[in-house]
Amino acid sequence: MPFALKALAKAGLVIGAILTLIGLLARWFPALDIVNNGLPFLLAGILVVLLLAALARSGLLTVLALLLAIINCTHFTLALDGGAQEAAPGAARFLRVVTFNVWHHN
Repeated sequence: MPFALKALAKAGLVIGAILTLIGLLARWFPALDIVNNGLPFLLAGILVVLLLAALARSGLLTVLALLLAIINCTHFTLALDGGAQEAAPGAARFLRVVTFNVWHHN
């Protein structure tokens, strides 16, 4: 059973790391921001991977999953609050997808 848990934890770490990297690259490539729409689900999945790694009693996997969870919690927290760069004080917040669509001729 621990072998299966380790395999699932490794697969989850790889998938979580790839999705996290794509989400972080969205700052420079706006089309990748669509991945950040699933950030709460990615964070929940990373917490499941953390639980699997802890149940498998693998110290390295647990530390890597914890590090990935911290990175995603920080990314999620920073993504909650956004505003236009030249907005007036007290202006309403924006949605990233809406601003991405406004850049192209619709």
